Amino acid sequence: MEIKANVNEVKRTVRRKTKRRPIRSPKDLATSIAIIGNCVREGRQEKNLSQRALGERVGIGKRAIMDIEADIANPKFEVLYGLVREFDLPIYHIFYPDIPEDFEERTILFDELEDCSEKEMKIIFPMVRRLKELLKSERKPRGRKKKAKKEEQEAGTEKEENCKTKKEDEIKK
Repeated sequence: MEIKANVNEVKRTVRRKTKRRPIRSPKDLATSIAIIGNCVREGRQEKNLSQRALGERVGIGKRAIMDIEADIANPKFEVLYGLVREFDLPIYHIFYPDIPEDFEERTILFDELEDCSEKEMKIIFPMVRRLKELLKSERKPRGRKKKAKKEEQEAGTEKEENCKTKKEDEIKK
């Protein structure tokens, strides 16, 4: 039960950090329309579809696709639904563009954890903690190597300076 409470606490924290706010201004609406236009254009080009072919798949005309791509049209829900399904667009990306890119992965992870039984949670939770520790420890040696390399370079520089000083002293004698 304690582990499940921790998962719910983490979920609440992530949701608080990624507050969803409704579209309140024409600027926000224009941003969403522009995102839709860009997504449709890029998706259509990736699939090598003409505007006419995409229009036929979604149930609208070529002119409507052109207007959506040019950020002129605000597609109706039925059209938006067809476009989202056609290109497998993340819907939150359109309506909440300020949500971080990894939000979808976090949501999926939390949903998976929420579906776990108490027994499964007791097994998973220590594994996740250990995995996190391992990932953090992998990052640290790189920093230590850089620090060691820098120290070696500094030591090498000191040795060179000492050698130069000794040579200069010998020359002066």
